[in-house]
Amino acid sequence: MPRKKKGSSPKKTGNSPATHPLGFQYMSEERPLTVSRFSDILPGLVARYGLGRKLGVEKYQRTWEQILSKLTAANRQYPPGEKLRELSRPIAFRNGTVRIEVEGNILFQELGFQRTWILSEFQRALPEEKIKQIRFTLK
Repeated sequence: MPRKKKGSSPKKTGNSPATHPLGFQYMSEERPLTVSRFSDILPGLVARYGLGRKLGVEKYQRTWEQILSKLTAANRQYPPGEKLRELSRPIAFRNGTVRIEVEGNILFQELGFQRTWILSEFQRALPEEKIKQIRFTLK
């Protein structure tokens, strides 16, 4: 592609809109220059790329790790919290229900026995989320 001179104005070819010096096409004849505040743009970007869900899951992941640490500190029968983190993780929150994916039937059953305590810990850690139920699912 031949090099274009610096500062050259956009070229118009036929019925197509003007072309940028590097080959990009402008959307209209005039080069729209609008400056927006980042706070105005951010919600759209979060929605477009699904970042809200990812950030939400991160919040539940951190809370889950804290709950597992308390659980293993209180009950010596469980493996260390790090091992439990490898075998379970929150995967969704919808309509007041936190879904936690668990690897293995035995851990699934053991966490089921602790469901009420785990629910109260989630409610204490995240009161603004209005958590009503914990659901465990096998991986």
